Amino acid sequence: MLARKALFSAQDPYVYTDAIFEKERPRAMSKKTKRPHHHHERTEARRLALQMLYQSEMLEKSPSAILDEANYVAEEGVPSAYAQRLLRGVEEHREEIDDELRVSSENWTLSRMSAVDRSLLRVAVYEMLYVDEVPLSVSINEAVELAKSFGGGDDSHRFVNGILGRIARSIEAEGKKAAEAQEPEPSAIDLVAAAFAREQQERGDAEAQAESAAPAEESTAESVLSDDAVCAVEGTVRSVQNA
Repeated sequence: MLARKALFSAQDPYVYTDAIFEKERPRAMSKKTKRPHHHHERTEARRLALQMLYQSEMLEKSPSAILDEANYVAEEGVPSAYAQRLLRGVEEHREEIDDELRVSSENWTLSRMSAVDRSLLRVAVYEMLYVDEVPLSVSINEAVELAKSFGGGDDSHRFVNGILGRIARSIEAEGKKAAEAQEPEPSAIDLVAAAFAREQQERGDAEAQAESAAPAEESTAESVLSDDAVCAVEGTVRSVQNA
């Protein structure tokens, strides 16, 4: 099997290297500090969604059919509402999700991926694109942890992390462009007000420049008057001497 190309960078905010995971993985927590219950529920929902998507590929059945037929592992119980949301969401948006994966996977087609990695990526990309209440970094973090436990190869977590990091950057870039496009164009009143303010500023600058030049002119005039006065005194002195 060809080695997968590493698609990650230590400087990338969406990259979770092994070292970072070891540093940020929470220690054993007491009852007072344990994570909120809903976090555990969603982690379990992602794991179950991954399992059932993999099952749908093996059985060549849609996720909806598996849910409707209750064709899932009895020990797991009925999939939670969030797990069902992920499964039905991946099925509904499968084409868009796979398009994102094709663009971001770089020389690694969907058919070459293991079934587990492919299913995991689909769950994560659906969450990143369509579940607004979950931050991108959380979706990536959860997907990488699942890849460490269930991935199709030793480097699955790096492979998954690199692809999802690329998709996250693309999502943020598109969001920035959309926000800039939604900025309202200035109205006629705003344009007039801006022109008036600019004119007032220019007028104030001109007045300030004129005031700064005035003392220099007065100083020159005083200098001329002083020279005339000196000449007059000298003339008076000569007249007295001649007399």
